[in-house]
Amino acid sequence: MKCSNATHVLRSSRRPAVRFFWLVMPFLVSGLVSCGNNIADQNPGVVARVYNNFLYESDVQAAIPRGLPTPDSLAFARRFVENWVSRQVFIRYASRNLTNEEMNFERELENYRNSLIIHRFESKLIASELDTVVTEQQLLEYFEQHQVDFRLTNNIVRAKFVILPYDAPDLATFRRLFGSSDAEDLIALGDYCVNHAVSHFLETDTWLIFEELMRVVPLRVEDPAAFLAGNRIVEVTDNRNRYFIHFVDYQLRGSPSPFSFSRNRIRDLLLTRRKAELLVSKRNQLNQEAMTNRRVEIFLQ
Repeated sequence: MKCSNATHVLRSSRRPAVRFFWLVMPFLVSGLVSCGNNIADQNPGVVARVYNNFLYESDVQAAIPRGLPTPDSLAFARRFVENWVSRQVFIRYASRNLTNEEMNFERELENYRNSLIIHRFESKLIASELDTVVTEQQLLEYFEQHQVDFRLTNNIVRAKFVILPYDAPDLATFRRLFGSSDAEDLIALGDYCVNHAVSHFLETDTWLIFEELMRVVPLRVEDPAAFLAGNRIVEVTDNRNRYFIHFVDYQLRGSPSPFSFSRNRIRDLLLTRRKAELLVSKRNQLNQEAMTNRRVEIFLQ
């Protein structure tokens, strides 16, 4: 008796390379898939069968990521079918070796469904009722009341940072502008960087994590505290670029965090607190309404 070819040709014009794959690999999962009489005729589009479970070409095509190159698509399709077959075989074996009681998932499914319902409603409630406006005064008040909680875990700096190619023109003028704090010089420095720099950052009001900044500079700093204390303007080079850093201010790990560096974290903390308060308030409201309307009875003695 001849088995029907379970690796049916994929017919979608959207995946011509995958179509070729099924043609040249007719027994992709040989030894795992059992063939029955006229399977392909009775189940158009079937590519694999494990007992009474079928995998169809549409399932495989839907799983292949869009834009995947042809060789990768073929490999992905093969792995997908092999994994599906292995999973179905294992599920079949597991189900035959579990008792009816062990196979009863009603309680777990009900709990999972209820958790999804609660999560979905809470998300909807937060989106519609949460006050997301946090004033600067509220941020400052929280910061002042909880300063002990805002110790730096990294060294941070305020600095200008510029990368110039070796052929950048008029370096003498650039160095003068880079070391200046004059407003007109800062404007001129910005214009120079736009026209000639590989990369630049001139926002000295922003705190940066020192170690992250130094990752882009070909310079190893063994002692950040000593380095920052002894250097204001740093210039280093590699075989492609010149790197300039002008340190305006710094704070070391373990010291109190500046408010501006912790501002976004404080806002997140306040919003998280508001979310929790909103959800507790809503639960209490709904519980009270249900009890007032005699929709709740507790019989525990």
